[in-house]
Amino acid sequence: MYQSGGVSMESTLNFIAHCAVKSLLYEVSASPKPGLVDRFGTGAHKDMDYFTFLDSALVLKDMFYDCAKAGYEFEGDSAQVLFQQLRPIGIMGERRMLQATGGVNTHKGAIFSLGILCAAGGMLKKRGYESIPVSILSDTVKAMTRGVTGELKAPKGQSRKKKTSGERQYDEHGVLGIRGEVERGFPSVMEHGLPMLEAELMGGVLNKNDCMLQVLLNLLIHVDDTNVLARFGLEGIEIVRSMTRKALSLGGMHTEEGRAEVHKMDEVFVEKNISPGGTADLLAVTLMFHFLEQNDTVCLGLKGQHQYE
Repeated sequence: MYQSGGVSMESTLNFIAHCAVKSLLYEVSASPKPGLVDRFGTGAHKDMDYFTFLDSALVLKDMFYDCAKAGYEFEGDSAQVLFQQLRPIGIMGERRMLQATGGVNTHKGAIFSLGILCAAGGMLKKRGYESIPVSILSDTVKAMTRGVTGELKAPKGQSRKKKTSGERQYDEHGVLGIRGEVERGFPSVMEHGLPMLEAELMGGVLNKNDCMLQVLLNLLIHVDDTNVLARFGLEGIEIVRSMTRKALSLGGMHTEEGRAEVHKMDEVFVEKNISPGGTADLLAVTLMFHFLEQNDTVCLGLKGQHQYE
């Protein structure tokens, strides 16, 4: 459970950053993802493709390292202070992303979510955890982001002149979005993403690709995806859930019928311009939780040790 001696801070921070990048690379590589960019196509997008996401993910490694370092070096009493320290790091990460993609927003949501997880991971590694239990990681995220959903509400007696997408979805539908997820320690991941991932890995039937798709399907049923709401409203959420339930009832990625339904979902989502990008981010978050708990160093190519030489 606890870190053994001799592991340098730099090696630890590189490990956390690589887990974050690996999570992004795995997520975009899982195919076919209905309405989303993957190895097979651009989904409901015209301004980005698989290689745009690869370029974006790779340039974010330094930002994730800086987030992990902020957590590792944090010595304050309130984890909420650490969260505030991440904001300028995240802004710099967004700039690097836009430079790499020619101005296309590929990973803004993931920068927010995985940046917080990197900082939480850094803090817990400093405290001596080698493998980080997902429950402790979730609780740390809660402590860091307590009250963050308050940002969605306009000051009393005032109205916003310019709203963010998250603020619009809150005002129109009461959806807390990613702020609600982090403030509650990623409940969608804890209750639906990780249990499905662990069950499929234990079952040993599906390959990595299909395992991730099965996790994505389970998340799609339970998440009020703000990207879908922004593009297609509540009707889009119902289309996503209805088709996903059918795919899972047919066996999902375990059966030929289920896989055919996933391909049909992709066709319909592209036709209707539905892109559940928020749920895709939660797939990456699910993977990050798993990698940190398993102390997964495969992303470094060095089984069972942190060294990154």
